[in-house]
Amino acid sequence: MNRLALLLETTKAIPEDHFNMGSFFEGVDDVKEGTKLLKDCGTSGCVIGWACCHPKFVGLRKRLQEDWFNAGYSHYVATLSFAKYFGISRHQAEELFFNFDQTKQEAIKRIERLLCK
Repeated sequence: MNRLALLLETTKAIPEDHFNMGSFFEGVDDVKEGTKLLKDCGTSGCVIGWACCHPKFVGLRKRLQEDWFNAGYSHYVATLSFAKYFGISRHQAEELFFNFDQTKQEAIKRIERLLCK
């Protein structure tokens, strides 16, 4: 399964009341059981935050630590990093991961459009 397809599957599984594009999970290293742990404690997160909790996205967690966190959470560095990881353009990454007002359904539709290209 390619990374975008897995991202779509992961995003569809996010509980509506735990989806918040303005919130990234804290302590990604501490997430062991991923979505089960986070659903139980009531935490909300964005598309990337939830993806980092999926066991098949270990490479994404490493990339976040190496690129984004170490660059002081640089928006530009994150956009480039996510674009490269998911094989999409910087503009597409910007629209998908940094559109803080989008709903879960809007994020799903964006990913589906990217998969059709």
